[in-house]
Amino acid sequence: MIIIFDLDGTLFDTSTTIVPAVMQTLQEFNLPQISEEEICYGIGQPSAQFYSSISTNQAPEDISGLRERIRYYERKYLSEQGQLYSGVKELLMNLKTSDNKLVICSTGSVEYINLVIELMGVKEYFDLIKSSQGNNTKGNLIREVLTEFAADFAIVIGDRDTDFLAAQENGLPFIGAKYGFGQAELSETHFLASDPREVGYYVHWLKIFTQLQSWLEEFLLQNKIPIIGINGVDTSGKTSSAVLLENYLQKQGFKVIVIHLDDFHNPSEVRNSGSEPIQSYIDNAFNLEMICQEILNPISEGKIIDKELTLLDLDSNSFTLKKRFSIDEDTVVILEGVLLYREPLDHFFNYRIFLDISFAEVLNRAKIRDVPKYGQEFIQRYRQKYIPIQQKYLDLWRPMDRADLIINNTDFFYPKTVFKEKKSKKLSK
Repeated sequence: MIIIFDLDGTLFDTSTTIVPAVMQTLQEFNLPQISEEEICYGIGQPSAQFYSSISTNQAPEDISGLRERIRYYERKYLSEQGQLYSGVKELLMNLKTSDNKLVICSTGSVEYINLVIELMGVKEYFDLIKSSQGNNTKGNLIREVLTEFAADFAIVIGDRDTDFLAAQENGLPFIGAKYGFGQAELSETHFLASDPREVGYYVHWLKIFTQLQSWLEEFLLQNKIPIIGINGVDTSGKTSSAVLLENYLQKQGFKVIVIHLDDFHNPSEVRNSGSEPIQSYIDNAFNLEMICQEILNPISEGKIIDKELTLLDLDSNSFTLKKRFSIDEDTVVILEGVLLYREPLDHFFNYRIFLDISFAEVLNRAKIRDVPKYGQEFIQRYRQKYIPIQQKYLDLWRPMDRADLIINNTDFFYPKTVFKEKKSKKLSK
């Protein structure tokens, strides 16, 4: 995987050096001071444009002298107080694996880029450096990177619309570093990261999704509607990963619908019927007949669906939730939920993903997600009911054995693929 980073505003907090450098230089040249916000806004622009913006009405020779003085102070402050964004070094350490190539594409000079990554102690993580100084654009730089690595895919990470447009120009997914200097420019980008750790989260998931996309493109050649399952125990991240996959596939040009099994719950009196609570939940929690008859059976037969269903609102235990399901021959269907890989559902899936976490991690996440809403006593329901249900499901139906892709999702920000079955076995369905 090729991972292409912008430098200023993405890895390096340039405000720690350029702001004091500009302010001190303007003072020396007896020029009007400008605000920190104005200086930061210019970070990432071509250097000629940046220096012109902070020295209006200056003769070219004066701008040249101003530029050299700013560069002098910038390098001085770089060694004294320059900083990476918090978490960047950990991000690079995590991403630097044998099958990842890390690249910097920046508007700064090669000399400046090398100085920053050397002083910040991260030069060892990068396989290639590209500078767009001169007439070269970031879009062209990215094409050069792909050519040099003989690759047709990469992930681009940056904080400005120029980074996004360069990725878009090359048909590549983009992660916007909204903690950088171009927050207002990133509203249309693919994925927005609020900090470097979240950048790592998106990179890891996008890497997984590109593998899934390869299977999907092959499967669609059969002119069938693909049904992808996302399964795991409670709190394993099924819903969030399903929505993230939906977002990724939509950005790649696919039509996608996510179906949540939770929307097909039976009323509480049905779920809790029977003398044995665990088996009763397994048998009665969901209206499996409804989801099969109304959705899965028709689409498995290649039929087009456009219908509204009235479903159970869990909080009120009433049938007041209305959802529309529009599925045609071009739609990718993602069905996520617990207890999925068993009949009558299992045979519908063309690709099965399982998110693996321990039951200790289930309790940790339940404390964060459910206790604020339902109270501390809800943890006992996990111990006495939900975990035994999931354990029985794991023992009886062995969903990880059925899965095409298993993801260790214990560290939510750094999911790891731990098993991948040959997908050709599924293409015969």
